[in-house]
Amino acid sequence: MISFEKIKDLINNSKNIGLTYHVSPDGDAIGSLLALKCALEKLNKNVEVFSKDNLQKNISLKFLPKIGEINGTNYVVNKEIDLLIIVDCGNLERVSCEFDLNKVDTLCVDHHISNDLYCKYNFIDSFSSSTGEIVYNLIKYLGLEIDKNIATCIYTSIMTDTGGLRFECSTQKTFNVVGELVSTGIDFWNIYEKLFLSQTYEKIKLLGLVFEKLKIVDEKICVIKVTNDMFEKSGATDEQTHDIASLGLTIENVEASIFIRNFKDKIKVSLRSKNNINVCEIAQKFGGGGHIKAAAFVTELKMDEIEEILLKEFRNVLS
Repeated sequence: MISFEKIKDLINNSKNIGLTYHVSPDGDAIGSLLALKCALEKLNKNVEVFSKDNLQKNISLKFLPKIGEINGTNYVVNKEIDLLIIVDCGNLERVSCEFDLNKVDTLCVDHHISNDLYCKYNFIDSFSSSTGEIVYNLIKYLGLEIDKNIATCIYTSIMTDTGGLRFECSTQKTFNVVGELVSTGIDFWNIYEKLFLSQTYEKIKLLGLVFEKLKIVDEKICVIKVTNDMFEKSGATDEQTHDIASLGLTIENVEASIFIRNFKDKIKVSLRSKNNINVCEIAQKFGGGGHIKAAAFVTELKMDEIEEILLKEFRNVLS
């Protein structure tokens, strides 16, 4: 595993640096990338974001600095890039850009325990609450000031992946980092409100359809589905579904939540759990990964097919 000292050398020896994340990026991926972009520009680096995802349409995170510059058209690394940094992405198939591993040096910065170590250089810390927490420590190691823009991005990263500091991945060091971010003078309450307490009309309509179809199996497993028809009826977008998987765990006695939705031409599955259920192990069986209590994968199976298979998996675990 690469060290911060080696990462510092890589950055110092690179003039043109590319940044990217996983497809369909969440707040941790986006916040980590934008924080790094702001920091690296302080070092007078030429920083370019490569992304298949159009972040100009990201409603909930539109307050983040520089997010409006990423429109999803620049995603092929076919120019002179000294170092491509990939944040919050556990495997090569999910990277939100196209590049040749043999033609560009790559560095992965991530906190997923299931990371495939697919880059030339990898810094993986599964004990960190989020990739944003790692990026915070890296920026500090580089000797750079955590200004309000960087703090806003990292606060968003940490809040997203800890559920507002509710999840078990939140440690004392996580709270210490958040305290230092707040000390920069960021409008933390306003950010929190936008992340957790504010929903679009379309999202509320989608939730209505979700609750109508939601079902409980064996009293301990919640199954949630979002179809293309539900997207069309509500007007909601995929980026507005990131927190739906966890809704099942708010139901009394439920220990596992299965969230299945249409994603482009495939099916995306998000898994959440309580207690000692390791959903990462289940997701890895389908080429995915993540954390012990939060994982995901993409499949070409039909919704009903993957639901039946997953119910068998969870029943085996729960028995």
